[in-house]
Amino acid sequence: AVVSTQSTGRADKSWLIVKPSFEKDARAAFKGTEVRITTEGHRYLGAPLGSESFKQEFVCKKVEEWVKELQTLTNIAKSEPQTAFSAFSVGLSKKWFFIMRTTPEIADLLRPLEDVLQSSFLPTVVNPHVTPSQRDILALPARDGGVGVFNPVTTAELEYKRSTEATAPLSKVILEQ
Repeated sequence: AVVSTQSTGRADKSWLIVKPSFEKDARAAFKGTEVRITTEGHRYLGAPLGSESFKQEFVCKKVEEWVKELQTLTNIAKSEPQTAFSAFSVGLSKKWFFIMRTTPEIADLLRPLEDVLQSSFLPTVVNPHVTPSQRDILALPARDGGVGVFNPVTTAELEYKRSTEATAPLSKVILEQ
């Protein structure tokens, strides 16, 4: 895969992601250019492309950042629960949806987010003693009696599946060119 970080097509802003078995040939083919070559991976449009280890490292770093942000929202919720909930609903959680829709098989990597939601955020915003059954209800949309604080672990694979199904016709046309 060739990943260009700019629309100008500049070689010094482009990455070539190759399997280890093709690295030598790729380096020979692009010798003398400024194209960067990697066997691990690179971020493209905010999503990781490359090896499984690159994907896991990328997602884990994002989750660490989001856990800190969620802990900050939890502290804000102690005095301003509605503000913190709103920031979560329209801001922070949308970042999670993006990575879930663009990166397969990451549910287990999102576990730290659900742990903070269950242990800190929801008890501060909603009720100090959220049972597992209450957690399931809180994940429902408001129209179904919940508050829409989804469980990222149980939602990740479904979101990726929905995304691939929605983009399948376009992907097919692109691949057939």
